[in-house]
Amino acid sequence: SSARAATMRVLRIGYSSWNVNVPTVETQTGHDGWPEALGSNSGRSRASSLRAGKSDEQLARTAARGDVAAFETLFERHHRGILSFSRHMLGRAHDAEDVVQHAFLAADRAFRDGKIPKAVRAWLYTVARNRCVSLLRARREESGLPDAGVPSTENLVAEVEQRDDLRALLGDLR
Repeated sequence: SSARAATMRVLRIGYSSWNVNVPTVETQTGHDGWPEALGSNSGRSRASSLRAGKSDEQLARTAARGDVAAFETLFERHHRGILSFSRHMLGRAHDAEDVVQHAFLAADRAFRDGKIPKAVRAWLYTVARNRCVSLLRARREESGLPDAGVPSTENLVAEVEQRDDLRALLGDLR
């Protein structure tokens, strides 16, 4: 079925006194069950074609000065990869979309604060990865699973007794 999955929320980012609308990504379910981007934003906009030759760092510096088209170009370049990466880590498309939104909001804040990383793409993926890890930790806490670093003492006595019984049986076999 070619029913559309949820449309990614419009990312609204304030620049000074005006707002930026980062393009929405419409998705539909592909053959593997994961949402795939439709063609509505897959074409290059005029802004991105004008900035096609600029590096991510140059675009980030330009976006820091309030250039909406530069930020949109960065979004167009990297949102699909970050979305795919996040879906792989989380296993949920809607959580992955939230991670993409979080990563680009963090980028906007950092750029406006003058914190432009040398490797913008790597920095965006690091922000996305950290957010994914936070979401996975929250899921673990919600489900009541024990922390992997803390051994469980539940049923410890029964396990020790069972090991002793097995050792005794092995001793009898020798």
